[in-house]
Formats: sequence, C-alpha cells, structure tokens
Amino acid sequence: TASWGHRRRRRFVERHLAADHRARLELGAAGLQTLNTAVGQVAGAIDASVGAVKALASAGALALVAVIVQPLAALGLAVAGVLLHAGLRPLTGRSRALAAAQADTGLTYAHEIDELARLGRELAVFGSGRAFARRLDATSARFARLQRRARALSQSIAPLYQATTIAFATGVLVAVVAWGGTDAAQVGASAVLLLRGLAYGQQFQTAIHRLRETEPFADQVAELEGRLTPARVVFGDADCGPIESLTVENLAFHHPGAARPVTVDRLRCRRGEVVAVTGPSGEGKTTLAELLVRLRLPDRGEIRVNGLPHFAVHPDHWTRRVAFVPQNPPLVTGTLADNVDLWRGLPRATLVEAVARAGLADEVDELEAGLDTRVGPGGRNLSGGQLQRLALARALAGGPDLLVLDEPTSALDAASEERVRATLTACRASMIVIVITHRASTLAVADRHLVLRRGRLSETTTHDLVG
Repeated sequence: TASWGHRRRRRFVERHLAADHRARLELGAAGLQTLNTAVGQVAGAIDASVGAVKALASAGALALVAVIVQPLAALGLAVAGVLLHAGLRPLTGRSRALAAAQADTGLTYAHEIDELARLGRELAVFGSGRAFARRLDATSARFARLQRRARALSQSIAPLYQATTIAFATGVLVAVVAWGGTDAAQVGASAVLLLRGLAYGQQFQTAIHRLRETEPFADQVAELEGRLTPARVVFGDADCGPIESLTVENLAFHHPGAARPVTVDRLRCRRGEVVAVTGPSGEGKTTLAELLVRLRLPDRGEIRVNGLPHFAVHPDHWTRRVAFVPQNPPLVTGTLADNVDLWRGLPRATLVEAVARAGLADEVDELEAGLDTRVGPGGRNLSGGQLQRLALARALAGGPDLLVLDEPTSALDAASEERVRATLTACRASMIVIVITHRASTLAVADRHLVLRRGRLSETTTHDLVG
C-alpha cells in the first residue's frame, strides 16, 4: 500500500511538471493538496481489497467443510448469506454517495483555505474577514454533516449484518431439523462452521463497504490527473548553443477569456540589446513574456533562437540558457541561498555573485546568518522590493543568455530601482534582455522600446506612450 501511494504521487509530480502551464495554474495548490489526500484514501482501499479476498477464501473453505458434514443445512445458510449480502447493497450504495459528496466538499474547502492564505491581507484591509469566515464555516459544517452520516451508516452495517445473520441461521437450522429430522450433532457442527463462515462474510461485507466508500476518491484522483493536460508540443533534443539572436515571426496566441489574441508580426533581438516592452494593462504583456520563455506555446507562428525553432531545443539546454523574473515571484521555504539556487546545485560563489549583481548584497551582509538566513513561513519576511531583487538574483545565478523580466522594478524604491537599472545595463554585453515595464526610468536603459497595444506589438522610438 505504501509503495503504491509513493508511486502514484511520484507519477503525479511527473505529470504536473510535464503539463501545460495553464493546466498547472488552474489546478493550483488546493488541487495538489486534495489529490494527496485522495491518494491516501485509495491506498487504504488496497488493504481493504486484500482483506476482502482473505475473508472470502476463509468463508469458502469453512462452507465446503460444512457441506461435507451436513449439506442441507450448509446450503440453507449459504443462501441466507448471499441474500443478506444482496440486501445490504443499497446501504453500500448510499455510503458511496456520501463519500462522493465528502470528496467534492473537501475539494471546495481546500480551495477556500488556499484563498484564505492568499487573501489574508485583503480580508483585513477591506473588513471582509468575518464574511469569508462564515463562508468557510458553512463549507466545514456541510463536510461535518456528511462525515457524521457516513460514519453512522458505516458503523451500523456490521451490527446489522451480525444480528441478521444470527436470525437467518437460527431460522434455517430450526427448519432443517423440523423438516428433515436430521441428526442434531451434525446440524450443530454444520451451524458452528457456517456461523464462523458468516463471520468471515461480515469481514468481506465490511471490506466491500470500504471499497465503495473509496471509489469517489479514486474518481477524484483520475479527474485531477486528467486536468494536467500535457504540453501540445514534444520538445526536441537539440542544443542551440549560446543564444546570440531571438526572432519572432507571425506569432499569435489567444488566451482563454481574452478579448483579442497577442500578435507579433516580427521581432528580432540580438545579444547586447536591452529591449523594453510597455503598453496598457490587460493587453497581454505577461502572456508575451511567458511565450518568449516557453511557458506557453503559440497558436501559430515561430520563435527562433539562433535560427532554430525554440521547441526543437531540449528542455535541459533551454532552462540553462533562458531565465524569467515574474512580477510576483514565489518564495521557497528555506534560506536565502536556497531561494537563489532553487535546487540547481550552483556553487556558493555563484550565489554570492548573483546576489551582488541584483543589488541585494548590502542588505544580506547586514543579516547575522547572511545567505543562510531563513525566509518565508517561520523565517524572516522580505519586503516587496527585496523579494523582487531576490528573484532577479535567482535568474542571474544560472548565467542566462536570454533574460525576460516582467515589471522588475514595480515594487522598488528609487535607490533599489537604480541598482536594478545598473544591473540591466551591465547585463547588456552578455545576454539579450527583454524587460516589461511601465516606468520611464527603467525604459531609459533600453536600446529599443516596443508597445503592445490592442494585442499587437509595434516599435516606437519615444517614451510618449508610457503614461
């Protein structure tokens, strides 16, 4: 059971990593937590299956001996057992329905708990915490009601089976003795064997009930895994080498729910350039950034690096040469060094250099534990600006050839922004830098300025559109 659960969780992680970016976002943390719980429930059903087989085999062996001792009594009691099992099927079906409702309510509650963690600041600011708490309480109360009903039904099946079994057995034995005048010793011996067999039948019935209860969780595992649709393109095994050029031609991508697609007729960037992209909110600038780093795949058109289609590059080579700084970077629970490294096994000196290049070295040096300072839950809190520069250090640590940044200075004060601008200027010689920004001061470091308006990317030579 433990091995099955381990293999299933490992398989799910692999599917999650290979899934389309949008599918991963839609599943979210709540979906992952719910699936982990459901896998545990299904793993318990494997034990129930083994118990059912053992109980059935034991009951069958005892029934065979009883037939040899007294065939008529054995047949009567066996028929009674089958009828009893069939009579309990509606209760088992009801138990499955309650388990299905529990699984659905549990998933809803997991999503709401995830929202509570993400919206804690907003709930406090807007005074809506109590209303949200009532919503959580209603979901929790519904789950508790379903749980009580399921447990009551589960606990009633065993005594009901036992009582009905004894009543059936007594009736059959009385009928056999009265009708056939059979030897009482033989009937008694047969009854003892069959009652023991019916006890195993009770174990079998309990195991079947447990299996029916876990069926909804098995369905939930399959449904959650089914949401992780694989990426539409199988990436190749080419190594593009150091990226000297990035070319985008006739690209289009329509985000679900967006008013219009993001389109790029032609874009060419070379190593040594800083290219800035600006435009009104909601036009798809973040989507464009995700397309450039291969988190999303275009509906049509091509993105080429060094003249090679980007989907032809092996993922290992791609991730070593391309880096992305998102607008809201996540924190890893661990040290500052863990957050910069992100499980890549980079040398300590590389992490120190990346922190310095990101303009975070002075603040790290002031910490007693330096890069070994713990951050995140149970550790030190970071300001928005520190988090943004930590994400920049994470990107620079890998020594990328293509660096895409989504609003890297949006949460920075003037001094920190100046450090980031200096970093972007210093990066110009060694990589292609594409920065999405609304700040005129950040645009000042760019060699070219592009505007994404009405879904179409075009080039401009002024800062007039920033406002």
